[in-house]
Amino acid sequence: MKPGVLYSAIWLSLFIAIAETRAYHDVIWNSRFFNENFKFTKMHVRLGDQLTIVCPESYHQGMNYEYAKLYWVSEKEWEQCYTDRSQPFGVCGDEDRTETIKLNFRSRNPIPGGMEFEVGKTYYLISTSTGEAYGINNVIGGLCTEHQMRIAIEIIGGQVPVQQMRYEVHEYQSLSYTAPISFWLSLLYLALFVLYYYA
Repeated sequence: MKPGVLYSAIWLSLFIAIAETRAYHDVIWNSRFFNENFKFTKMHVRLGDQLTIVCPESYHQGMNYEYAKLYWVSEKEWEQCYTDRSQPFGVCGDEDRTETIKLNFRSRNPIPGGMEFEVGKTYYLISTSTGEAYGINNVIGGLCTEHQMRIAIEIIGGQVPVQQMRYEVHEYQSLSYTAPISFWLSLLYLALFVLYYYA
């Protein structure tokens, strides 16, 4: 077998392994579906993970759309539900369509002024909007106080967890558990790749 083929197989295996270890965290930013676990526990993520905030459109029976601005705040602001920040991290502002706010946790951000994250630190996200259009710029209390809509996100290292908790975003109902694909699956890809070129 040519060395180039072997190197290609190795790189393919490593690429697949790295891709499989990335975790995707989905949070529905609506008080009716907000995960109550966030009231008591931190969300644990790793560098390379992706967070998606989902702002669901107002079409479910009995669900009111909630206008909200989301802010990165200090621990004190998170605990007391207020913010003095002028620039929001994201906005839920269109009740006629489902919007998403995406964030990749990275230690280096190519965007000037973009958020950068460090292993071992905790970051705090809240919304002090009232949920109504006229209260979207509210900076004290709001959804944070009334519905505990705030998240503490800790950046951790170590091994990939056996299971990751996430929402079924399209159903807006229950939590589901998805286990990350094992590293051994990437080795299987490598074996099949090598066997193909041996044949």
